[in-house]
Amino acid sequence: MAIKFMNKSLKHMDLFFQVFNNMSDMVFLTEVVNENEFRYLLANDPAKKFVGLTDESIGKPISEVLPCEAFELINAKYLEAMAKKEPILYEDKMLVPQCLANSQDYKYTIGQVVYWESTITPVFDQDGLCTHLLAVVRDITDRKMRENELKKVKNRLELIWNSAADAMFTFDIDENFVNVNKAFEELFGWTENDIVKDPSISIIPKKNKENFKGIIKKLKKGEVIPSHEVQCRTKGGQLIDVLASYSPIYDHEGNWDGAVVVYKDITERNKIYQELIESESRYRLIADHSSDLIKVVNTEGRVLYASPSHKTVLNMFPDDFLGKSILSFVHSDHRYKMKQALKKIADTKESFSLDYKRLKNNGEWIWVHTIGSPILDEKGNVSRIVFEARDITERKEYEEKLKHHAHHDYLTGIPNRALFNKRLRGEMELAKQSEKILSLMLLDLDQFKKVNDTMGHDIGDELLIGIVNRVKSCLQEKDIMARLGGDEFVILLPELNNRSEAIETANRILQSLQDDWLFNNNCFTTTSSIGISFYPPFDQDSKMLLKKADTALYKAKKNGRNNYQLIL
Repeated sequence: MAIKFMNKSLKHMDLFFQVFNNMSDMVFLTEVVNENEFRYLLANDPAKKFVGLTDESIGKPISEVLPCEAFELINAKYLEAMAKKEPILYEDKMLVPQCLANSQDYKYTIGQVVYWESTITPVFDQDGLCTHLLAVVRDITDRKMRENELKKVKNRLELIWNSAADAMFTFDIDENFVNVNKAFEELFGWTENDIVKDPSISIIPKKNKENFKGIIKKLKKGEVIPSHEVQCRTKGGQLIDVLASYSPIYDHEGNWDGAVVVYKDITERNKIYQELIESESRYRLIADHSSDLIKVVNTEGRVLYASPSHKTVLNMFPDDFLGKSILSFVHSDHRYKMKQALKKIADTKESFSLDYKRLKNNGEWIWVHTIGSPILDEKGNVSRIVFEARDITERKEYEEKLKHHAHHDYLTGIPNRALFNKRLRGEMELAKQSEKILSLMLLDLDQFKKVNDTMGHDIGDELLIGIVNRVKSCLQEKDIMARLGGDEFVILLPELNNRSEAIETANRILQSLQDDWLFNNNCFTTTSSIGISFYPPFDQDSKMLLKKADTALYKAKKNGRNNYQLIL
């Protein structure tokens, strides 16, 4: 009977260890020797693989098993859990080390940031003493990456929402305001707090209530209502003309949940157009006091009128434009687009907007956003076109900065992984067509972690910037250097005549990085390792070329560092 019970227990034990070792989470059981010493008693296979534990490591103090930085963090968290006498949950991140990145079944690459969520549970005996600690560590990288992407999208949307020149708001299924942007507050006079808290506030005049009910019906059917002119009421009771667009919003189950609305104030524009129809002189009175650049042209694009704001904005006299083509001061890259705008307005008899570059009197090019609107004669034909333009140079420059930051490393200013991969594919295609040699180098600073640990991350950052400057001094203008992450860099040498040119460049780089560094009275030297691959063979893709260079870099590290290795 005892043997049967023992066999059953052993089967249960085997089942436990099968489940234990096949868990995707890392599990550690640690014994508390005293408040200053802990040692691993048990760890499942994923935990052993990640930490590098062996059977000989079990039972040793964790200070002898773990790297210094990891030990300090885990030791502090163990003490925190013991002091609180309850489980603690925390998140941490790390760069994937070389040893894990080289593993075939490890899904991350060297230098990639990996995020972890750890739960540490203290175990107490009957006397209330903590005898053991159970740690469960979960990989939350995918979740964090999704959160970061959502955060980026949210920030972009908030930027658009808060920076938009047009009034924007959302309302729910009960037709109550949910959010309004700053442009809405400025246009209508109510703050978001005022209008959200008081459901009785309405911007729809009584005469337009029925029309708005029709809009709601269309939105509930999922229809997007494009630009159409309506009148709205401000806090002061003033009626204003707006160009309105409505788009439905849905909840996570696909049910209609309200709408987002964009209102463009066209009150002034409508006044201008009305004055143009009624009287040229009355139009001039309005246009002459506008800060926007207003021109009236004939159907051939010859300027009939230019507002005084041209002197203020462009430092050019309005009369200098009269009789000249509207294309005269448009950048050559955008003249065709402006010609097409003139033709489209004349053909469709509808307004048209575009962005283009135009010249100032001082020779500077500025970006403007313009709306061209047709003026019809008594027969319904286009007789004149009014162009209303506004300087958007700052907005365009900001957009260009956003594009630059998306493709360049924030610290060193050189291309990041995404931009490099794009350029690599392009250069490989050119090399294949021209049958020229292309070389790819992976460069890794030896013992960079020691610099961060001993001198601080500020010195580490300065060192990375210095490395980029020294390496670039060894390169030609056509060569491309990018930062992949941490202290890992990649260098692309296109249009080589022979492989020895790449070797000469590698030697120059190795030598330049051995010169003394001096940061904040800290004087030290560094070395680096380089892995080199070549293209051709032309049957390789970019991933294979990078993989070869990575393998060569690993060989350089194993060969004592401070050298380069090739894989042909």
